[in-house]
Amino acid sequence: MRMSWRVIAGWLLVVAMAISIVFLIFSTSGSPTGAAYEFIHAVAKKDAAKAAELTWLPPGSPPAKQQWETLFSGKLKNFQCLPDPAPIMAEPSGNSALVKITFHLDPSGPVRETDLQIPMKLVDGKWKVDVTRTATTVWPALPK
Repeated sequence: MRMSWRVIAGWLLVVAMAISIVFLIFSTSGSPTGAAYEFIHAVAKKDAAKAAELTWLPPGSPPAKQQWETLFSGKLKNFQCLPDPAPIMAEPSGNSALVKITFHLDPSGPVRETDLQIPMKLVDGKWKVDVTRTATTVWPALPK
């Protein structure tokens, strides 16, 4: 059975639009949900540089990268999670937003889903996680 070129072109257009929408949703510069999702992935991968880039700390705090490196080699050494691919933003308000992400703790073990509300701040045009307001029930420690 042969497909017409119009059907193939139509499917290619649909795929291209879907990829564009996913890119727009998950781009950190334009979306709090994208920044929160990248943050969770950075923590899951233990990427201190990326986690620090996406972390907001109050002035006078020790450097975020240094704090993340310490946590990844200590209290968060065995932390594993698998974020849900569809974060949901709730309660946007000017330069702040609250993003809800469901993820699975220790994906290699028994499935334990956890919802985490991540407070976001818009700082110099980029969305960052306000770890000072993030619940510590999922993580035993966060930079302060």
